[in-house]
Amino acid sequence: MVRTHPFPMTARFRSLLVLTYAFPAPVLQPLTAGLALDQEQGHGFVCIALVDVAGLRPGRLPAALGLDVRCIGYRIVVRASTATGRTRRGLYLLRTEMDRWPLQVPTRLLTHYRSARARISWQRDGDRLHVQARSRRGVTDLHLIADLGRRPAQPPAGSPFSSWAAARPFTGPLPWTFAPNPAGDAAVTVKGRP
Repeated sequence: MVRTHPFPMTARFRSLLVLTYAFPAPVLQPLTAGLALDQEQGHGFVCIALVDVAGLRPGRLPAALGLDVRCIGYRIVVRASTATGRTRRGLYLLRTEMDRWPLQVPTRLLTHYRSARARISWQRDGDRLHVQARSRRGVTDLHLIADLGRRPAQPPAGSPFSSWAAARPFTGPLPWTFAPNPAGDAAVTVKGRP
């Protein structure tokens, strides 16, 4: 692994909702740029993270200089091996959308987060969260209404998991994020810390 992100970033998550979808492993494996797909019963997993962030900034800057942003990240759960043979579970980046255009250019220049701009509407009404995102040219439009006050007793029918406890390791967030470098010959690794 190589590390190329030039400095740590700091932010506070005001709200985070992660949706995880199971797909047959052969559908997702070609999208992981050679990283191993983390699987369960022949399924791989795509996580869609909807994040409301406050004060996003380089770590050394004061909070007052940070920007508030709403992001939607599309990731695949993968495993990567280090040069020393350790295995790290994490999320492979497919795309990141954000609603603040001032962040898009530095994000593209300084990271491998495959960022794009989207118009993101985010409304919380009691236990209901309404999120609507419109990307350029409709690449990844999204409309979601989540009932945050109700939790089903079991995963939905057809899930590869028999319980929420079994599903939890595949829901994210995970500490490691992976993306290919521009040449596609190495994985860029980013570790998140609480």
